[in-house]
Amino acid sequence: MGAPYEPVASKLDVHASLVPIRIEQRSGGASFSSRLGFPSSDPNKAFPGLDSRAESDDRHLTQKPLRPNMYTDLNSRSIENYFHFTKLMANDSKATTVSFDQLKSKIQQGQARVGIIGLGYVGLPLALLYSEQKIQVTGFDIDSRKIDTLAKGGSYIYRITGEEIQAAKAQGFSATSDYVQIADMDAIIICVPTPLNEYHEPDLSYITGTTHSIAPHLRAGQLVVLESTTYPGTTEEVMVPILEKENRAGLKAARDGASTGKEFLVAFSPEREDPGNTTVARRDIPKVVGGLNVQASEIACALYGSIFNRTVPVSSPAAAEMTKLLENIYRCVNIALVNELKMLSLRMGIDIWEVIDAATTSRRPASWWDSTTRASAWSAFMWLMIPAAADMSGSADAPA
Repeated sequence: MGAPYEPVASKLDVHASLVPIRIEQRSGGASFSSRLGFPSSDPNKAFPGLDSRAESDDRHLTQKPLRPNMYTDLNSRSIENYFHFTKLMANDSKATTVSFDQLKSKIQQGQARVGIIGLGYVGLPLALLYSEQKIQVTGFDIDSRKIDTLAKGGSYIYRITGEEIQAAKAQGFSATSDYVQIADMDAIIICVPTPLNEYHEPDLSYITGTTHSIAPHLRAGQLVVLESTTYPGTTEEVMVPILEKENRAGLKAARDGASTGKEFLVAFSPEREDPGNTTVARRDIPKVVGGLNVQASEIACALYGSIFNRTVPVSSPAAAEMTKLLENIYRCVNIALVNELKMLSLRMGIDIWEVIDAATTSRRPASWWDSTTRASAWSAFMWLMIPAAADMSGSADAPA
């Protein structure tokens, strides 16, 4: 995992607006920078070139035109406007645009071949979503038992039936452990686990191992997306260097600037699989996408837009990675809170379920978040999150 992040700013005002500051990771004498959202009382000192403004209850970031592709207004509800703005800021070569436009066209026409690495509770349902849209998808996994089960039309996940697997196979779905087939894919989505090790630190061995396996088969024009839950900076500082160093064609990850025509696209899109939730269809869960450059974000949004009803682009892979951490931390904190309230209620002879039912009628918690999207989400949170905590199971979803 490397050396821990060392915040440059030491004094923080938690009541100030959320603004980006520079976090440095020092390793072997080198200094790597990651841009993360963090409270600061002086936005301009924390990160020069950015202004902060407040409108009603929402806080926004504005971007000066001299600092392209670092931060944009993430509260924009128009994906088209987002990409129009960032394209104006980027200096992309014609060769790259033409090549990646062809990939986008294949995706929009349903002709792209999608490879999904990791056929667990995240990867397999994702593969089925693509199969339902008649998109040719190939699953990759190192577990031969999974490959054999899928080849026979069976399932090893309780909420996925054998009939669903057989229907997917009829649409062209197949599973393999042969990574040579990576070269045939137009888009590669990595859905491998990221458990904690004995020191409660993220174990990235599944991500690095997978990256080492696909790098030799990488070709120009492919899109590589990481979905595994991880810390901000993993995509750019761990995965991309391996792909660039170990591919056989001398390819580089596409970034804003001049192109040599030998690039591949990289993005991060956190998985939001909710195994215990049967009330919300998978395709109705918005998909957050953060690309390494504008084309990566746009094409990744097109890839996920073919199976999800809404995509939410953010400014970078690190922003998308932090988004998933915020979601998980928010959930864990509230589960812990309700666990404490349940024990307190038991000692006081109060029915916690009566309290929860009454609390779901309040819209007040939505006032500190986006009022248009969080008002109804609060009630959903109370019903979906709190019951899991109140039964004292303490089972938060495992990262993947």
